[in-house]
Amino acid sequence: MTVGGLRAHSVHTFAGILCGSPTTAARNSAVPNVDTNGLRKWVTEQRDLLVAAYETRDEIAGITGIVYRCGGSIEGLPVCRGAMGWMTAREVELWRDISDEIFLVERTAAIDELELLDVDIELNKDVLVVENSPRLYSLVSNGAVGEKWPGSNFVACSTKEPLDWRWWSLDNVVVRAIAKAWSVDPGRLFASLEERDDDFHEVVIGTLNGQPFRSAVLIVRKSDAL
Repeated sequence: MTVGGLRAHSVHTFAGILCGSPTTAARNSAVPNVDTNGLRKWVTEQRDLLVAAYETRDEIAGITGIVYRCGGSIEGLPVCRGAMGWMTAREVELWRDISDEIFLVERTAAIDELELLDVDIELNKDVLVVENSPRLYSLVSNGAVGEKWPGSNFVACSTKEPLDWRWWSLDNVVVRAIAKAWSVDPGRLFASLEERDDDFHEVVIGTLNGQPFRSAVLIVRKSDAL
């Protein structure tokens, strides 16, 4: 990120130069000079290039959160992983034998480390591991870290719907898809989750080397939307 040609800050997850307008007198933070349409167009082009270059869904899944946060289309990109492997939002919507209770697990550093060691967790059929949606940049104002960039106005480009619970996260996308699979009102499901957003439980989500593997989960229940 540059201001007047000089480096102001770093932006994570993609390489290049962004021109910005300073938010501090010290010019150590800036707002990128890019509009929603420009960023959405660019990130969608990058998505297509990377999808063509990558060979596996594991690799492609790593870009989904970035594309989503920048307002690009994530149609056809994996958003979560279940017992059957990686799934797109559409595949979740069409999940015929979906359970009435789904355990959402955030893909953590611990899970990533296991995958790097080529050790697979055999997930239970009612578990979905959701990709992270990185916040690429934190604006600084008056010496304090403030708003994250890209913000909700960029994400709104990709959803084309009112933003609900956890708009910044692919959790939002997955829960919306689960609601469609259950044929329930997404708004009511989001409202129930909003009421207990920090209600995490540690449960067995699968097996690792034949032994039960536990993780913190957020429980999504069909009954909560009825």
